[in-house]
Amino acid sequence: DYSAGVAGQFVRVNAGGTGLEYAALSTPQTTTLTVAVSGTQVLTFAALAPAGATVQGVTWRVSTTFTGGVTGLLVGDSTVNDRWGVASAVTAGTTGGSAAWRGQGGFTVASAYSVLVALTGGAVGAAGAVTCACTWLPALTPPA
Repeated sequence: DYSAGVAGQFVRVNAGGTGLEYAALSTPQTTTLTVAVSGTQVLTFAALAPAGATVQGVTWRVSTTFTGGVTGLLVGDSTVNDRWGVASAVTAGTTGGSAAWRGQGGFTVASAYSVLVALTGGAVGAAGAVTCACTWLPALTPPA
């Protein structure tokens, strides 16, 4: 038997003639709520995954209906502004999951990973909030 673990994750390989046995890996997730300030046009979700992590994906939910001129959202990052989805509704309960992804997850980040939510149509009025959840894998370290 061989067992290894990293931050609550583990894999077990049984070499005793019965084949391989794998245990499920838990996946870290960082969830953050950001409330828009009046006049804002971009929401920043800073450091949702640490440097060296492999970002698996981002899901999101409009937590509070947007007021003002906001008519839609682009959920992405500094490389692809709609990587994690586009929404034409800005009412509470609007969500984005993997079916809406326009970019590929599974990339490793050199520095802490941040998500940007660009508000389309105009600036926020008195209300609006989004919750983002980033699922990521920690950087692997070599064996001792």
